Amino acid sequence: MYKALCLFRDQWAHIKPVEAILKQDVEFVYDAIWNESIIDEVKPDIVIGINEFHWEVAKCYKKAQRLNIPTLTLQDGILEWRFMFQNEMYDGNVNGVPMHQPVLANKYACLGLNLANIIAGLGNTNRIEVTGMPKLDSIGIVPLQPNQINTAKVLVITAAKPWFDDSQKKVVLQMLQDIKSYFENKTAFQITWRITKLLDKELNVNTTFSKKDSLEIAEQIRAHDIVISTTSTAMLEAMRLGKPVAKIDYFNLPDMLQTVWNIRHKEDFDAVLQQMMSITSQQAWYQNFLLNAQCVNDSLASRRVADLVKAMIVFSKNNPIEELPTKMVNIGRENLVFEFPSNFYPQRKNYNRTDVEWLQAENVRLELRSSFLQKQLERRGLRNMLLSGYSKILKKIRK
Repeated sequence: MYKALCLFRDQWAHIKPVEAILKQDVEFVYDAIWNESIIDEVKPDIVIGINEFHWEVAKCYKKAQRLNIPTLTLQDGILEWRFMFQNEMYDGNVNGVPMHQPVLANKYACLGLNLANIIAGLGNTNRIEVTGMPKLDSIGIVPLQPNQINTAKVLVITAAKPWFDDSQKKVVLQMLQDIKSYFENKTAFQITWRITKLLDKELNVNTTFSKKDSLEIAEQIRAHDIVISTTSTAMLEAMRLGKPVAKIDYFNLPDMLQTVWNIRHKEDFDAVLQQMMSITSQQAWYQNFLLNAQCVNDSLASRRVADLVKAMIVFSKNNPIEELPTKMVNIGRENLVFEFPSNFYPQRKNYNRTDVEWLQAENVRLELRSSFLQKQLERRGLRNMLLSGYSKILKKIRK
């Protein structure tokens, strides 16, 4: 049996589903101290981590790689400009460690294609594997559908860390205060707050936040019709559960996680909420498309990461001095091609037909009709030319 050393202190939902799949082949050993001596003690066949920021994790990775033991980091959430480039923890210009520049592990398991491309663009092309997020496998998948409602339950969510300095905190508080003010006298809406960082006290509202847990978040999302969120992984969870998601963001910074609906200042509320109460086929399609591009939208992430873990171990055993191959898992073609929805243009009957023989027959008739009209047009053109010439001759005779 192989052995995996897991450098985790929390966030068990990212790794436990993988362990459950590999329990017959791989023994998972967990360590929360992260002293590099643990590698000599455990003698693992792979080292798995969740956050490369910590110096102790970096040292463990370095020692493992020196011993030809492969290392793997699991992406624990989305990317966000302020978090990566306006955050003391990752401020490479001052004291911080630049995020993903480079990725330290031999492999980095990414949520989806878009985020993988960003991380690869920081100089990590050979280290990126697109797997999806194991902790989302258990919450289900419900595509957003066109919908029209008169009243709505609205869930307001903030990220676990919605700001990284005092100036950002002011902006976040202003965003939330604007939400509160907007909905205060709107009887068509029922508001629930799931906000962190003691924001409930500052806003004088009740929060449903109990713990940072996907199952808790999913249960709350299912009970609502609309989600408004600061930039957060919860946005992907809401999209995955078929809820329309509006991102509220007053920072006007590059957008690493896209949504159909965006609130960039308080004047946007009316238009955005009106659209979210009457969702078109095109809007539903685009949110489903964005989800598919930003997070692999199936329930196989745990299996994919498990396959990656085993493939890394086996390859390193058989090729101890070679680098790991560029692509070791396949997300499948179904996650790269998005089907055109049949209800995109409900008033155009031809777009809603899937019967190929009917469409072929209709096309033959249209070709015949087009040929007939073309001949009519040509005859009329010749007639008009003759009439025009005859008129000119008459004018000359009269003169």
